[in-house]
Amino acid sequence: MSKDQPPTAKPASAWAIARQPGELTKRFISAALLGGLAIAAVWLGSPTFTAWVMAIGLVMSWEWGRLVRGQGVDGTLFFHALGIVAAAILADRSLIGWAFAALLVGAAIVFVRQINLRPWLSAIGLAYVGLPIIAMVWLRAEPDYGLWAVAFVLTTVWAHDTFAMLVGKAVGGPRLWPALSPNKTWAGFAGGIVAASAIGWLASVLTAGHTPFAMASIGCLLGLAAFGGDLLESALKRRYGIKNASGLIPGHGGFMDRMDGLVTASVAAVAVALLLNSARPAAGLLLLSHGTPINN
Repeated sequence: MSKDQPPTAKPASAWAIARQPGELTKRFISAALLGGLAIAAVWLGSPTFTAWVMAIGLVMSWEWGRLVRGQGVDGTLFFHALGIVAAAILADRSLIGWAFAALLVGAAIVFVRQINLRPWLSAIGLAYVGLPIIAMVWLRAEPDYGLWAVAFVLTTVWAHDTFAMLVGKAVGGPRLWPALSPNKTWAGFAGGIVAASAIGWLASVLTAGHTPFAMASIGCLLGLAAFGGDLLESALKRRYGIKNASGLIPGHGGFMDRMDGLVTASVAAVAVALLLNSARPAAGLLLLSHGTPINN
């Protein structure tokens, strides 16, 4: 390089870009708007909550097709979306077996239609989008504790995602899995898990009839599930060379990019809930028996 030639500037990191005022403003406004709508939908319950998660599921179905097939809108999307809508409506009516059946039928049709182009990944999209919808709608439908159970899952995932990013960027240190997700660090992983566990402990303060350690353990488990969902989507995007599932959410990417942790955490939450109380999953998740009051 000659003396008169200016040095080549290093490309800005994702964190440096995110710190730009305009980018931070977009991220904050988008997060606040989506968070506010989610809180309102959870509070109102059915049918508003079901319609909300169904709408997000339809967008994610489009993003899934865009990611794995390279086409957001095609004939396969219709059957994917139909299976998601049917599963959401059936789950809202507590017909859980039929909701699972709707996903299976939809997946079978999608598999046959895509037999020559990534049939398995296309079909798996029904489970990826549909299972968390069934889980969240089923939890929210429980009259006594559904509101609190869904709020607990959402808050835990939000805390995990937020503190994983903040601690990871503030502390830095060794990368967790550079080949899969180069920006994730062990410090961020620890920060997210601690935050999720803390939400579980905080939930124990608002409820009665169990120990803080038990709820912190459930929070930790949901944090681990959210982290796994984040890695899963990172691996999928890396495989197909796509940075974001879409650009629908300013400053964040697509709905799949924002819901990746919730996808796996919601399914894990219902699995735990059913193990603890199969008759009343929301009460089971919060370690409450029927009739136990929520502390004000």
